[in-house]
Amino acid sequence: MFFEQVLRADHSCQDAVARGLRERAALGGLYKICGRQNAGRKKVYLLTIPLLMSLGVAALFYPGFMSYDTLHALGSARNGVTDSHWPPMVSYVWRVVDLVSHNPSAMHFSQVFLLLFSIFIVLFLYTNKIAYATTFLLIYLSIPAVLGTVAVIWKDVLMAAFFLAGFAVIAFMRFVINKWRFIFLLLLALFIIFLGVCSRHNAITGAVPLLYYLALVVCSRVLKRPIHLWLGVILLGSVLTSTVFITKTLLDNYSLPNFERLSTNDFLIRSVRVLDVAGASLCVGSNLFGDVAPNLSLAEIRSVYDPRHVNLSKGLLDRGDVYSRIDKIWLSVALHHPVCFFNHKFQLTKYLVGANKGAQFIITHPSIDNNEYGYSLP
Repeated sequence: MFFEQVLRADHSCQDAVARGLRERAALGGLYKICGRQNAGRKKVYLLTIPLLMSLGVAALFYPGFMSYDTLHALGSARNGVTDSHWPPMVSYVWRVVDLVSHNPSAMHFSQVFLLLFSIFIVLFLYTNKIAYATTFLLIYLSIPAVLGTVAVIWKDVLMAAFFLAGFAVIAFMRFVINKWRFIFLLLLALFIIFLGVCSRHNAITGAVPLLYYLALVVCSRVLKRPIHLWLGVILLGSVLTSTVFITKTLLDNYSLPNFERLSTNDFLIRSVRVLDVAGASLCVGSNLFGDVAPNLSLAEIRSVYDPRHVNLSKGLLDRGDVYSRIDKIWLSVALHHPVCFFNHKFQLTKYLVGANKGAQFIITHPSIDNNEYGYSLP
């Protein structure tokens, strides 16, 4: 009798253990299913939230505001690139978008979606919170200085979209283990950043932090000692920056796909460099134009210089002497006064994103200029 009770108790224990194991397996399977469902739901959100916001922007400003340089890029996309006064890359991108639709809203939507999608991905990769990324996008689009700019089909928006897309790829590379996938993403990030650099003549200054961050991600994968790591970052970052800038400069001289020599007009980029040197001069506290404009005082620079737009600094740009050797002077200032050089860019960026003190400076063009295609606002 005693042994029968023991055996029954033993069988009961075995049954309980078996039931526990089955329940644990079932719960484990449920957790996996829920995990996959949550992951799938997050993937849907990652696409649909920026997509819906982009559609909203495109619909609100349909078919997209267009200024003279917008229409110049469109004409070059459809009739062939003949000059590089404005970056030809914008026309090449528009030519690809035209394969989908000739409606200019397709180009407008494409660059806005790439911008918002990239921002959303970057924020999610660093926070792992859909809610945080969504909230940021809503705040971002509520800033008048930002919304006014993204309403226009401008190279500035396209450049920012490419840069942020490159940033998103670099951020994702940190989680990649497979060597070949890592190499593929490395090449993809370089290509996207290169497109961004080619989308605006002075975009290289915005690409430098991205390229050095890319160098850091690459070097941290293969170099462990801190001294080796930082030397590798400096070397690789310098090589990437130089290669991208030189390739962009050469590409601007030829049209694609036939590689015919383009007529060049570097007045715009030289004007921007004059403003860069002026901004750095105010930061340093001395006239960095040197002997090309020795009589130009800091007080005069401050009175005629406005970093927000070239059209607001005509008093400085109308001086013919400041253009003499400006390319060499600009490079010298960037090398010898990098802190003030990038501080000038940082202060300008604050105006562009509405983070400056005082009233916001809204860069926009709330209309469509006269054009041969008959495009107009509804």
